[in-house]
Amino acid sequence: MHCATCGKELRRGSRLNLPTESLLFCTETCMRHYVLAQTALPRYAIEDFGIRTAPMNWGDRNCFSPYLGVSFRSWFECRVAEHIVCHWQTQIFYEAHSLPIDDRHCYIPDFWLPECGVWLEVKGEWRLGAKSKFERARDILGPNRLLLVPESCSSWFKRRKLCP
Repeated sequence: MHCATCGKELRRGSRLNLPTESLLFCTETCMRHYVLAQTALPRYAIEDFGIRTAPMNWGDRNCFSPYLGVSFRSWFECRVAEHIVCHWQTQIFYEAHSLPIDDRHCYIPDFWLPECGVWLEVKGEWRLGAKSKFERARDILGPNRLLLVPESCSSWFKRRKLCP
């Protein structure tokens, strides 16, 4: 497996327990360059994918970011959001969209980056059915539009001094 940006070979442990055909990155810098480069892709209306606004009361959100004024489900999601807003200098929306993946199930990606036309899924533990839902959503949206940020990358988003 190789980095989707620079082509560097990734360590064997970095691909354990990940959905097949996931784009992976060797560093946060490579991920940022890849995501920000997606702005050059053709734009599709969100409605073209059948995406709807996600319900705001979906699950527990116990991790509050005073910097962003938003509550997240995990501290990993919180750190990723703060880092993206501060260091990538782009806007994000948390759990903003619901994507129907079959007649009975919807998928809610963690982050929508509207300026890039990309969704990010921040994933620590894969619960029952989550991997197959992610793979189905990625098949619908495309591998360059739904990107995975696995827990193996959590060190990229350690809490540092945030922007003023």
